This record gives sequence, structure tokens and C-alpha cells, in this order.
Amino acid sequence: GNELYKTDGTIAGTILVKNIYPGANKNSYPNNFTELNNTIYFSASNGTTGYELWKTDGTEAGTELVKDINPGSGSTFSTDTPIINFNNELYFIKGTTLWKSDGTNIGTVEVKDLEANVKRVLVFNSKLHIFNYGNSFWVSDGTNVGTTKIEVPINEFWHNGEFEVVNDKLFFQGNNDCGYEIWVTDGTANGTMLLKDIHPSFDDNNIEDIVELNGKAIFTASDSNWKKKEIYFSDGTKKRTSLLK
Repeated sequence: GNELYKTDGTIAGTILVKNIYPGANKNSYPNNFTELNNTIYFSASNGTTGYELWKTDGTEAGTELVKDINPGSGSTFSTDTPIINFNNELYFIKGTTLWKSDGTNIGTVEVKDLEANVKRVLVFNSKLHIFNYGNSFWVSDGTNVGTTKIEVPINEFWHNGEFEVVNDKLFFQGNNDCGYEIWVTDGTANGTMLLKDIHPSFDDNNIEDIVELNGKAIFTASDSNWKKKEIYFSDGTKKRTSLLK
């Protein structure tokens, strides 16, 4: 089945580490790999538990389940539940809750209930940022009391999945009454704003291709004159968000 392998870059050195879910055509589906302190953490199922947190040092004996967080056959992880290395601990989402782990069973604990399904978890500005689907996000230092909810005047974060962190600010496509346009946040309510209504009508502008270049965000967008897709830039201020050429 689909199991955990490792490679040193050669045919002979590409070998099975462990058959986590034994049996013909059984699959443990290892996924969501993250390194912490020379140990690889990932999600997998052994057929008894669902998809839970595992770790490996690259040997069969050193590959083991960390914790069955959702007891029984239920799963904590899906194929797109990233495990984030932040401040020398692992963070991940289970349903609507933020969890963390130091790599041990007893040290794998719930941090906080985030009240809604989570769309994405990012690290910037030395904090965890957890984005819901609606008009709020959470900023966390990894503790319960240090995890706070930020309400913002936005209907949806990055409808098309486009974002980029530039100089401790997150640039993304957001949606409000102006439609889908270029937004920025520094992790605060006052620092979350529409940068420019490039296409000034309720229309899906489809901000795309956001990348960092020399301390600025470069992206593509279309204006109301329908010049088609052109290159824009922004330094994170409304005044300096403009058509490049």
C-alpha cells in the first residue's frame, strides 16, 4: 500500500521505513510532513486509529503514533491539515480547535476553540495567524490566553487561495462590498484594510500571482477599463498601490 519511505537520492537508498498499516492493499497514507528537532512528524492511519499524529527518526523502531487525539476510528487529520512548526512546537487544527504538540503524548493538547472551521494557518510577524472563512481571524502566541479573535470588515479571505507575506504583512484577495480586491493585514483590526478598489464595481477582480519583490507585493489584476490582466504593485499602503505598467 501507500506507506512511509525514505531516500538518500539513490535507487538502493530508497527504502520502506515502516509498514504502518499492514496487509495487502492497505494504506497508511503518510501526509502533512513537518520537521521538529531532527524528527519528522506526519499524519497517518494504522487501520485501528483514523489519521492521527505520528513521528519518525527514519527507522522502523523509531516510527510511532504520538497520540490518538480523536479516539477510535475517527480522524484528526485530512490530507490538507498542515502541521506548523512554531516556537519549537507543532500546531495544527482539529475541527474548529487549535492544538499543539511537543512531540509527546502528554504534551499534545488543545489550545483553544476557534468557534468556526479554519481555512488556513500561517506564521508571520512572529505570531500564528488562523483564518476562518468569514469576517474574523485569530492571532496566537501558542497559548490559550494569548489567542485572540480579530473582527474585520470583510466577507471572505482569499477566495482563490492567493496570498503572500511581505515585510511582516499579509497580502491577499479579500471580498467585501467592492467585490474581490487586494487587501493587506498586519494581524490587527486597524491594520486590515482594502488597499485599492482596482475594478470599482461589484465584480470578481481575481487578484492573482502575488509574489514578493524588493520589499513590495507584485500581483496581477484587471481594472474597470478592461485592460485585461496587468501587473500591479503595493508597499502595503493605499497611496502606493498602483498599476506598474
